Amino acid sequence: HGATHAELPRLTPKELLYELEGSKEKLETALGQKVDCFAYPWGFFNEQVKKAVQAAGYRGACAVHDREGQPLIQPDDRFAIRRILVQPYSKLEDFKTLLSSRYWLKRAGRHRLWLWAKERKLLGPYRAVKRLLFETKR
Repeated sequence: HGATHAELPRLTPKELLYELEGSKEKLETALGQKVDCFAYPWGFFNEQVKKAVQAAGYRGACAVHDREGQPLIQPDDRFAIRRILVQPYSKLEDFKTLLSSRYWLKRAGRHRLWLWAKERKLLGPYRAVKRLLFETKR
């Protein structure tokens, strides 16, 4: 999310570098392991930001889609993976609904579901979460 959760497309190149590399270094030091995924603060990004994220050493990035002014997203773009928005007040049932294919069919039609399914192939952890929520016997 960057060092200060700034709206990245509005930053100068120097500020953008600080946001991306500074937060990566701090997290890696604190966690004792490599951090290779990024989430765009507020979901805002552009092509310049995507290139900077890649140059900073990240292997992929999550974005909020369906925002006005966002670049056209290709389903296999590792630097614009659709992020599922979970709010502090979200309930487990809400999260299960967000992971279900029925939600995406109703919300956006079959074409968007196809894009979503293609994007999910890039995200192994989502499959693990879905398996945990839907296939684990309680």
